[in-house]
Amino acid sequence: MRRITINFIACLFLFLPAVSIGQGTIVDACDWENVKKDAKKDLKPYQYYAFKITKLTFSDTEFEKEVEVPLFMDADYRFVFNTMGLPQEIKVQIFNRPKGNPDRKMIYEEKASNNQFIFEPQRGDAKNRIYINYVVPPSKSGNADKGCVLFYSGSKF
Repeated sequence: MRRITINFIACLFLFLPAVSIGQGTIVDACDWENVKKDAKKDLKPYQYYAFKITKLTFSDTEFEKEVEVPLFMDADYRFVFNTMGLPQEIKVQIFNRPKGNPDRKMIYEEKASNNQFIFEPQRGDAKNRIYINYVVPPSKSGNADKGCVLFYSGSKF
């Protein structure tokens, strides 16, 4: 009987942390496999150039995640963003220079809430790189919810 009681208490200590962790539900809305086909269709008539998934974890404070995209100088581009894999709205900002550069200029901004949108930069907007900032607001649920932004790029020479 004593051995059963000791085993019960040991199991209780093993499973108690799992119960307390499970109380704060964390949502991971990233389902990029199902939305990448739609994003790739929107590249036409541009030829596929690059694909990037940026995973984001919402927290109690706003933050920015910057992604650098290399470009060919003699090409036209189409960028397709899909934010259906996010639990809440973010801002997508596109710049010609990296954060901290005094000559940095915003080229484009979009509030993205569970949708897909297209942006075609002009040839003079950036030289050989473009910088995408995902501005992530504080979590509305109060949890560390997770999601992702799907980015497709196509080029035309």
